[in-house]
Amino acid sequence: MKAWLKGGLVGGIAQLVVFILDYVLCMIGRCEFGPIRSVTPYIYIIRFTGIDYILSWIQKILIIPYPINPLIYAIVLFFVIGMLSGSLSSKEVSLKRKIVVFLIIILLITPLSIYSHYLKYNDEKILLEYRLGAEGWFIPNHLVCKELSIFALDYREACLSADLMPKEEAEALEKFSRTPEMQECMKTDSKWVCISKVAKELNDEKICEYGVLSEANIGCIHQIAISRNDISLCQKPENYSVESDEYITGAYQYDDCIIAIAKNTNDITLCENIKKTRYQYDECKSNLIKHDIESCETLQNYENYGTRYKDDCIIKVALSKIDLTICDFTEHPQKREECIEKIAMKTRNIELCKTFDIIRPDYCISTIAYLEEDEDVCDELDTDLKRDRCVDDVKDIIKGRLNVDYIEEYR
Repeated sequence: MKAWLKGGLVGGIAQLVVFILDYVLCMIGRCEFGPIRSVTPYIYIIRFTGIDYILSWIQKILIIPYPINPLIYAIVLFFVIGMLSGSLSSKEVSLKRKIVVFLIIILLITPLSIYSHYLKYNDEKILLEYRLGAEGWFIPNHLVCKELSIFALDYREACLSADLMPKEEAEALEKFSRTPEMQECMKTDSKWVCISKVAKELNDEKICEYGVLSEANIGCIHQIAISRNDISLCQKPENYSVESDEYITGAYQYDDCIIAIAKNTNDITLCENIKKTRYQYDECKSNLIKHDIESCETLQNYENYGTRYKDDCIIKVALSKIDLTICDFTEHPQKREECIEKIAMKTRNIELCKTFDIIRPDYCISTIAYLEEDEDVCDELDTDLKRDRCVDDVKDIIKGRLNVDYIEEYR
């Protein structure tokens, strides 16, 4: 058998065998996405060399409605690679011919690789500049679509069917995109992200109007409102009433804007601008309220565990006073244990960590070990794996290789 044919068969069969083994292992392991690992090298090779450009044209010219299974391409590719390897390693072929063949391959692949990478880069640039995720295309004319390459045919069709931006709006956006600030920003981010970034950088809310999505524009203005601590810029939705329980589109953004400014300025009166029937009202107050039982009573607990502001306030009071009896004022049983857990960590009370019915003691015990920088505390954990991990962490903390920020609250 000729060396080139032998090499080709070895390459093709090897790829098939690897695929079958991968498939069997996948079936045993019940992997979610199928045996794709075996064709991954093929994908990297065709993308790097630019062969995917040729394959894309073949699929288009032959009008193949569905992509050919990558396994078929992979077997053919590794057959060719094996064929070339077998030919170049054969003693029947002179060294001079091997060098010539190798150079011809390099001369053929290099320009193809460079050109295909250029097309992909250009496609990505167009997508970043004119397409906004699921919202679709925002283009001044359909000539933009024709600049997309064979690699982006699906995008090209969607682009060609997209509505055009109003002429004046498109021209204004194009002009603004050519400003030095935008050009610098667009080296690393999309045009749409840069509008908000530049508006915040220049502290100019009017720049936000260049955006094409009202929700994004509001978010852009709110960033400037927060940086200025100016609630007049927080975009209040129409028919928004602090007493009404009715949901209004845009209310969450408005509330978040008010909360951020209230926190920045330490002004709890600003919270009165938020609907009193929504959890954001209590969230706003919880950031600024005095931490005593009387003040905590003015807050509410909501159904979601993360929005139980009254309980969280009580926990802070209990922790500041190191008083376990205050934990009994919490309404949620797990919040009560969370309160006890925090006091246990603050007081380094390992036995207290073991009194929970809902919360596992591992976190509490490990935290005390970190605070004490004491490996012996890790022995209180109930499995070897947990103990070993705890000991390793303590050693790393002592050596300064691990920074556990959350424990600072309990020092």
